[in-house]
Amino acid sequence: MNQINLEYRMKEGQLYIYDVYITNTKIYRENGKEEKEIDEIKLKLLQRVSKVLPNGAYELYVEIEPISFLRNSNPQEVAIPTQTMKMTMDKKGKVLASTMDSPVNSPTFPDKPVSIGETWVAPAQLKLQDGGNINLNYYYTAKGIEKFKSYDTLVIEVNSDEWKNKMNEVTQSLKSKGVTLFSTEYGSLMKSEVETEVKALLEDKSQEFISIVKVKVELDKLTQKDISETEEGFIIN
Repeated sequence: MNQINLEYRMKEGQLYIYDVYITNTKIYRENGKEEKEIDEIKLKLLQRVSKVLPNGAYELYVEIEPISFLRNSNPQEVAIPTQTMKMTMDKKGKVLASTMDSPVNSPTFPDKPVSIGETWVAPAQLKLQDGGNINLNYYYTAKGIEKFKSYDTLVIEVNSDEWKNKMNEVTQSLKSKGVTLFSTEYGSLMKSEVETEVKALLEDKSQEFISIVKVKVELDKLTQKDISETEEGFIIN
């Protein structure tokens, strides 16, 4: 079976434009009663390759522009500012430096080529809302080939360890799962859907809080400056 070498292949001046959809479903249960609140945020994420370093890593400039914010399907007047960040990422997807946390997490690839059906493990650190950090292992499995916008992509299934913690009669848990479509031809993330579920349960089970965050990312456009013609040309639409 053919092996696949997974790595990001970016060029200086490339601009990746992604649509990002974040849905946060918050459920609160107390003594048999349930309250639910759903936030839906749409963002436009622009990622420009500002420099390719001699070691093959990439310096990226990222701009995150809010498009809309709904709460229980109702438009919100709360202003979400446009944010910018700089980050350095190696060709295997490992973030080497960043000025802030990105809402989009790119998968990390192994150093050696993989076969369909093969699983690899990558550690990650997540930040909790209370400011704490937790370390989890993420398990990636190459599932097969799927078309996305007429391009062949590798389907990568991801599942995390389940983290649990008990403090002051409250049990907390967290786990993630998702699917990523990655173009080996262009060396770029094409689509990603990741769901993270956080639970907090009182020991007597009288109160429970659940937060389910779904992040969906889709590549809208990839443009590249053509050195020979000195003009922008669409590669992916």
